[in-house]
Amino acid sequence: MIPFIAAGLLAGAALLVANWLAKRSRRKRNQGEASGLGSDSGMSGFGSSQQTRDAKRAEQAAAAAKRAERVAKAKDTLVKDILAGDVGIAQQLLRQSGEDKQSVSRVRLDPAAIRRISQRVSPQTLRILSLANKPVQDLKLDLEADEQTRPVDYPTRIMEPRPLEDLQGIAGVVPEDQILDDDLYYIQAVTGGLHITQAFEKDIRRKRVYLLLDISPSMDEEMVGGFTRRTWALGLAVRLLVEAMRGDAEYLYRPFYDSVGPLSRIDSPEQAQDLMDRLSVGGDRGDGTNIARALQRAAQDIRSSELSVDTSDVLLISDGQDNNLTEDWLRELLGADIRLHVALLGPESAILKSVATDYMVYS
Repeated sequence: MIPFIAAGLLAGAALLVANWLAKRSRRKRNQGEASGLGSDSGMSGFGSSQQTRDAKRAEQAAAAAKRAERVAKAKDTLVKDILAGDVGIAQQLLRQSGEDKQSVSRVRLDPAAIRRISQRVSPQTLRILSLANKPVQDLKLDLEADEQTRPVDYPTRIMEPRPLEDLQGIAGVVPEDQILDDDLYYIQAVTGGLHITQAFEKDIRRKRVYLLLDISPSMDEEMVGGFTRRTWALGLAVRLLVEAMRGDAEYLYRPFYDSVGPLSRIDSPEQAQDLMDRLSVGGDRGDGTNIARALQRAAQDIRSSELSVDTSDVLLISDGQDNNLTEDWLRELLGADIRLHVALLGPESAILKSVATDYMVYS
């Protein structure tokens, strides 16, 4: 009897185990279908999702390529405009791009060279040089050297007739007067009508321009037109340096902030080129704005200069106010030998306006 009971228990146990395994198998199959991994239709859904992602990536890449091409064409246009402008500015662009072994006229006609330049030169440098192409019309800076002649007692290349004032010099009367009739000759001698040859020496007196450039953080704010105050100021500085390279004036440059930066004295094309290279890529930076200290240092530099000039022009480019300025102090500082020109890129200053030779506000 017992063996029959044991056999029945074993059969029941086997049936329970079989039912449990069947349920487990069905559960796994259902989970696989729900996740898309348990059937062919699930695999198909996975592939469709991957294709969608690939298509989206390709669309984004195409849009990025179009944007890059638009930017490249805009830079190409800027390069062409610079090359078509002032030759000195165009040569600076070639120098910055490593294309300075070619002539400006040749590069203008070479699309491949134009694209190379636009790829090598930063957008900021292109904007600076583009602004430098605009002539300084609003500021009344007299940059042309003065030419004066003076009489000398030795032969020179400049020989001109002048009236005979002292009969002791009658031996030097010009040949045209020596062939006059005797009576007319003596009449002319008595009345001052005879002429002698006078030698002259030409003196060229160069002008001096002192540039004070604000390099405080607020100069990074945007102006109308999309460029920053710093870019506008650097464009003007580069423009003046091009004039310095042509020998039209002596230039002194000093950046300032809460303190003053180092002085750069520009009296040769090589010195102008070195400073232009530095400014064309963005220049220096400092914190704070102290216009009074900067002007005081400029006056000291001018009056200690070895080059003698009648007057010096100081160009102040800033966007800040200085509460340390007073009109009486500023007039005394400038005196009669320094003319102040102001290019203001921020709030107006009644004190600077009242003292400056010319005063312009740019926004």
